Amino acid sequence: MHNHSLLINDEFNLYQKLTHKMQTELITQLFGSIVDKFSYFFKSLEQAFCNEIIINLQMSITQSGECIYEKDQPSSAVYFIT
Repeated sequence: MHNHSLLINDEFNLYQKLTHKMQTELITQLFGSIVDKFSYFFKSLEQAFCNEIIINLQMSITQSGECIYEKDQPSSAVYFIT
């Protein structure tokens, strides 16, 4: 499994200095397609909490058939599978 941190993590100090409105606008511009694709998850969240989740996402690319989670095992992550 290959992990790739999202762009926003590299500029986190700058992101933290933005107003809440500007943070939301940035998230919407950069990651709106993710929010749209998984709207069933994000729609019930407060916007600031949603932003925090999104900026901490890590993309993982796996090979077909590779196990990412074993049933009934504890997990420390949430998986959005496309």
